Amino acid sequence: MSHGHDEPQEQLEHIFKCYCETGLTLATLAVVRRGASTISEARDNIASYTAEMMIVDEKKLARELEDLVRQGCVELKEGRYYITPKGKNLMFIMLKQWNKYVDAMNNLWGCYYGA
Repeated sequence: MSHGHDEPQEQLEHIFKCYCETGLTLATLAVVRRGASTISEARDNIASYTAEMMIVDEKKLARELEDLVRQGCVELKEGRYYITPKGKNLMFIMLKQWNKYVDAMNNLWGCYYGA
């Protein structure tokens, strides 16, 4: 029974939802960058490259790929997805920003431990 607040796992899922969505975009660009992919191949490669920390539903991945196609970051040719120059640039910018963010968040461990 909930007492007016979310359970810890539900809270985490809510808090980190935007990071999961960004991570999906970045992972999708990354696996397509590694080589033209079908949706199934992209799903399997995301799982493989992330040590199975990201298991993506094919329908969700298909929506992500469709969105990236609409943005001009990925193109679909004969059932396979290819990254475009715009997608490569977006991936580079996202990776740089992601790394900065992760470094900043890692610095917060000092607050946790009282350093």
